[in-house]
Amino acid sequence: MAGAERGEESARTLRFGPGGRFELRPAEFRLLVDGQPATLGGRALDLLIALAARPCELHTKSELLDIVWPGLVVEENNLRVQVNALRRLLGEDTIATVPGRGYRLSVAVHAGTQAPTAAPAQPPSPAAPQGARDPVATQRLFGRDADLARLEDLLGRGGGCVTLAGMPGVGKSSLARVARARWTARGAWVDLAR
Repeated sequence: MAGAERGEESARTLRFGPGGRFELRPAEFRLLVDGQPATLGGRALDLLIALAARPCELHTKSELLDIVWPGLVVEENNLRVQVNALRRLLGEDTIATVPGRGYRLSVAVHAGTQAPTAAPAQPPSPAAPQGARDPVATQRLFGRDADLARLEDLLGRGGGCVTLAGMPGVGKSSLARVARARWTARGAWVDLAR
């Protein structure tokens, strides 16, 4: 029975992103962007299908390697390359990195071919940090509280100029976006990765 349910799950069309602009059709092995087929490699599409099967849940690196490269021995760097390809197409914040553990699809996924209706506006969360200027400031970072506190301290002491460097896919951009959104002084975001 579980196999039949999994088959039905993978056959469903899934929509996500702003205005439902991304339409994932696992049964057809395709992704549409604004109704047009996306240029995406097979491994990246396998990865997206795996992440979309359990949106907002952690998928370990080992689990994803087994799904995307079944029976093959590959390095984790291959997974990072595919995650980065998906982020370039879907947006940086679509796939969240859980440092040292894996990845999760961090957008709401809706079944069906209809675009999701806009969620009603919610009042600001009482837990929103002081000076928060946009929703990114309240984004949840997993396991990065100490890093965020240190970054905010460095911004305050260092005149507001900090460079984050490190391996790809560890969450530097997400950390910087949250810190920037919470930063109350004037500032600018400079993404040197593009």
